[in-house]
Amino acid sequence: MHNAGSTSGDMDTDSLASGASTIGRKSFKSFASNFTDCSNTSFSKFIQNFHATNAYQKEMLAVLAAVTEVIRSQGGKESDTEYFATLMTGLETVESEDSLMATLSLLSMCISKVPDSVLKLKFSECSKILLELLEKYTSGEPQSILKSVIVCLGVLMRVLDLSSWSHASTLHVYNSLLPCSIHHKPKVRKAAHHAVISILKSPSAINTEGDQQTKFHPAASATAKFCLQSLKSQGKIKSCTSVLHTLVLLQDIFPFLPHNHVKSLCEVLLEMLMQNNVLLRSWSLQALHGLLVAQPSNQSLPPKTAAQLLSALYEFQPSLNDAQLLSSWILVLQEALCSLQQLDEDLCLGHVSRFFSTMVQCWQSEQIQVHPLIASALEAALVKCVSPSMERLSNQADLLEAGKAPITRIISALQGALKYQYHFAWGHVLRIWGILFRVTSGHLTNVLTRCLKSIGELRSSVNFKFTKELDYAVGEAVKSMGPCTVLAALPLKVGNGGWPIDMEKSWLLPVLRESVSGAELGFFQKFFLPLAVECHTLATAAQAQSRMAESKAAALLETQIWSLLPKFCLNPNDLLTAFKEIAKTMGQIICDRTDLSKDVLAALRNLIASTREHDEKRAEVARFAKNFLPILFETYTKNSSSTELRDLNATVMRTIESYLSIAPAPVVQGLFEKAMEKVKMPDMKKPVLDLLRLLVPCLKHEALNRIWEFIVPLIKEGQMKEQKKSYRVLQCICSSESNSVKEFISEHLHEMQDLLVESLTSASPVSKAARLSCLIHLMGKMERLEDAFLKSLVGEAILCTRAGNQQAREHAFQLLLEVGKAIQRTTGKTVTETIHCYLELLLAGLAGSPTLISATLLALAHVLFQFKDGFTEDLISLLVENTSLLMTSPSREIVGSALSFVRVILAAQAPDAVLTFIPDLVKALSSMTIDCKRHFRVKVRNLFCLMMRKYGPNAIMQLLPKDDESLHKCLRNIQKTEMRKKKKKMASANEEESGEELESSSFKAKHAESIEDILAEAVHDVDLGDSDNESKREKKKKGRKRGAETWIQERQGEIVDLLDPRTAKAVTGSNPREQCKQQAKLEFPTTTDGKLIIEDSESDSEVKPGQKRKKRVAVKADMDETPKVKAARLEDQGDSDSKDDPDTIDFDSIDKVYKPGGFGIHRPLSNKGKRKQGPVDYGKEYRSKTGRGDVKRKGRPDPFAYVPLDRQLLNKRTKTKHSGHLKSLVKAAKTGSRRGAQLKAKRKGKMKKL
Repeated sequence: MHNAGSTSGDMDTDSLASGASTIGRKSFKSFASNFTDCSNTSFSKFIQNFHATNAYQKEMLAVLAAVTEVIRSQGGKESDTEYFATLMTGLETVESEDSLMATLSLLSMCISKVPDSVLKLKFSECSKILLELLEKYTSGEPQSILKSVIVCLGVLMRVLDLSSWSHASTLHVYNSLLPCSIHHKPKVRKAAHHAVISILKSPSAINTEGDQQTKFHPAASATAKFCLQSLKSQGKIKSCTSVLHTLVLLQDIFPFLPHNHVKSLCEVLLEMLMQNNVLLRSWSLQALHGLLVAQPSNQSLPPKTAAQLLSALYEFQPSLNDAQLLSSWILVLQEALCSLQQLDEDLCLGHVSRFFSTMVQCWQSEQIQVHPLIASALEAALVKCVSPSMERLSNQADLLEAGKAPITRIISALQGALKYQYHFAWGHVLRIWGILFRVTSGHLTNVLTRCLKSIGELRSSVNFKFTKELDYAVGEAVKSMGPCTVLAALPLKVGNGGWPIDMEKSWLLPVLRESVSGAELGFFQKFFLPLAVECHTLATAAQAQSRMAESKAAALLETQIWSLLPKFCLNPNDLLTAFKEIAKTMGQIICDRTDLSKDVLAALRNLIASTREHDEKRAEVARFAKNFLPILFETYTKNSSSTELRDLNATVMRTIESYLSIAPAPVVQGLFEKAMEKVKMPDMKKPVLDLLRLLVPCLKHEALNRIWEFIVPLIKEGQMKEQKKSYRVLQCICSSESNSVKEFISEHLHEMQDLLVESLTSASPVSKAARLSCLIHLMGKMERLEDAFLKSLVGEAILCTRAGNQQAREHAFQLLLEVGKAIQRTTGKTVTETIHCYLELLLAGLAGSPTLISATLLALAHVLFQFKDGFTEDLISLLVENTSLLMTSPSREIVGSALSFVRVILAAQAPDAVLTFIPDLVKALSSMTIDCKRHFRVKVRNLFCLMMRKYGPNAIMQLLPKDDESLHKCLRNIQKTEMRKKKKKMASANEEESGEELESSSFKAKHAESIEDILAEAVHDVDLGDSDNESKREKKKKGRKRGAETWIQERQGEIVDLLDPRTAKAVTGSNPREQCKQQAKLEFPTTTDGKLIIEDSESDSEVKPGQKRKKRVAVKADMDETPKVKAARLEDQGDSDSKDDPDTIDFDSIDKVYKPGGFGIHRPLSNKGKRKQGPVDYGKEYRSKTGRGDVKRKGRPDPFAYVPLDRQLLNKRTKTKHSGHLKSLVKAAKTGSRRGAQLKAKRKGKMKKL
């Protein structure tokens, strides 16, 4: 059995050594540990994932054991250097190929951890041995040898310094390694790629002295020459495979090559873009993309070369309908422009306008999957290239007036995309317009205003589908240019009387509501407030005249206008001058208009939040506290009894709390005095208590004393709602961070403690959450804990873990945690000693009622999870012993909590810590009552899954009693399910990367669950049934890709010039004829209600030669005829024609009485008393009555066995039964075919004799 410390077990029973170990106090060892106890961490992954059935790994284990023994015999410390030296020595004496392969694999594992100084010192000796092996096994068989040699050479060469690379022998080794990068074996090629990349990236051989320019690796030139030679040889060989492998390597190493080689390679790649091989063109673009996306330095790609490369790429634009090549080309062009911006900003601005015009033209492509890519490229150009230079572009006044500035050309190109020929790409076009508005940041307002008018006109177009994108673009314009400029371009107000707002432009109101920020509050007062007044007047007049539709429309417009106010109050830039003008109107709305109050209250909160960091603005808003706070207090007390205005009252409370934070002290004191007067009124007591709770953080010591004296009697003997509100006032006092409140708590701490103890029995259930919250806050302030107080506190917290209120349960669990911390803080004991004391209080609940026992188990689970590091083995043993006994209880309430406690133990504690108690837990699970096993079957199954994942399936199954068949069956099903998961995992891993070693774990670790999830599940335990109903959706396997095919598009009357670089636009990787094909339309006629009429075409083909084809009666027309008209027509055509025609429908013969048939309520009830039918005899209607074989029946299809589609055939339980019927069909068909062939042969023989 595998190591118990691992997180997973092995489902493969063959790999588990029977009797190797049993569950006890010692941890398990892996199978490989029986043969070697190697302590070097370089081989830990190999030892942990060892497969005993793998001969290759067995050989590696034998070599490792021998090397370990040699090192120990010489007194070594099993360091990486010692293993490296011993394995290198073993390479010279190894005899068999298997041992060589195992030795090299082990060497590749440890060589990367050997110190660099050792590798440099032994480079010549090691490289000589490895180079001989590289030349000997260069064919790639076995490829593990070649792969390991390449890995070792890569590690050796990446640590060499500059002086070592000056030797010709070093370059010789490196040049021998380069051909492996285009090897035909994927593993070898991949290892060589990693080796070459790591060598070129190595900083040890780069000279940083002298000038500050970046130097390149000494091997960079050799690598570039090799790639250049490989690419130029593509015309001399029949296959381009090696060229493709070179392009893949070049994609990763391009940024590490010097300028002269980069330029030569780019020229070769551009030549490849003229080839008719789609793969070569695609991977050439990928290689260029690898260069550009790395943001190369000036030494690798100078600005002039980057600009030339960008200009050259425009000449190799693929066909607009070749989605694959066009996508690659767009990405390369995008990265080329961004790279040029990093190298030279001025050169980039000279090319950005052409980039935009080219990309806009690409939106004409019929391949819509390219359109998002074009939009992404334009977005990158705007954000990375245009935005940093926006200040410079907007200051080019002369060029802007002449229309020659780059930004003007960009706007013109995007404005052309608003034409109808781009209508299928308008969604992406409008998104780019929104980004352009954001990038300009208020610059070029005059130019963009004209474009905004064109965009707004699209909204009123017929069948316009891109309203969301247009709203986004206009919203970005509002954020950038402000609502005043946008409304000037898109007028909202109508000045010719009637409706105050242009209804066709009413869509602007929601857009403004989502986009306005940092605008002028005065603009709302001057522009929108009169509109709101006009809408209100119009709605009132229309309602008086009973024009309800017009009244509702005007009222809706008024609501939308007022909903803009919160956004105009968010960081307004004219608050000091505009707020005093609109404050009175806002107060009137709060008092008189409940339908608009929420927007005004939200506006107030936004104003207060916007003034937090501005003293002058905060003082301006606080100046009106004496006006707004009395209005808000009066509004809350007036509407407190209305259930319909409950949401409005909550909003008023939030606004009062926000305004009190900045209100002057005299205003707060005045409000407190008025509140204390009204709180004595019976009908005002409840709402005023809520207001007092908000005033607590702002009050002084004397005021807090008055509140304390008032709420104490209510807490002891008050009504349920009054008691709850009093507790909430006390909660606010206990949780406040105000200095005055803290002083008050320190003086009345013992009084609060006594009050909470005395009021325990009189506390109502609705006030439990607030009461527990008070106790939580007081726990952190107590310096000494009394035993009586602690016992009552813990008991209350335990019982509340089963409370119906979720907030009360959360506070109960939090209180249990705070009690443990308080015990440790006040006593000064260690964590373990604190837990001993704490458990004495908690375990007393296990002797109570079932409800108390269940709550105690949940409390213990929470404490165990929170203080898991302090639980010793004796404490866990005590808890497991009690829990195992309780699991045999017949009470579901107790058993459910016990199972949750076991789950917490398995999740919180380390596998080794719980290992001793697994037999007791398994025995307890098996000893549960039948009722509890059935009810908690999902929980029990999950527990066994967790244990099998940690300790292995066989060990857990051996612990089950043999007579417990139900659990044995459950565990076998779990094992089968996990085996299927393992097979699927292995299959998918093999598809992604062939040959990659998989982990031996058969159980996939699930996401860790929090203690809150486990306890919540225990409180609300719902039986969800069997958990085996997993999702049956699986990822479809990728099919093999077809070979790359190429087409050339030709225009009529033109000859394609293959030497012209622009010919690349005509070369496409998709068939242009298929693009022209339209989807096939249904040619079947339909009835008047839309049903399809499908005629039997086979009957037409069976007309005998010389026989006239019968005229069919059109079914569609037949359904429109009345029975009399149809009868008259049939008389003219003849009776035989109508009787013989199978497609003729006689409506007079249709029974108009409902006939049952089908499933469910439509099943025929008359068959209930009949016997079950025997096996279905498919095709019996064609059987001949006079002889053997089948005959064709008149008016029926050809004699085949037509098997009906039945969903019962998909039933897994009856799969074998149905497959037997189908097998008999196939068998009978084969028999009949064989007999028919024999008879046919006999007839041919007789004819020959005649």
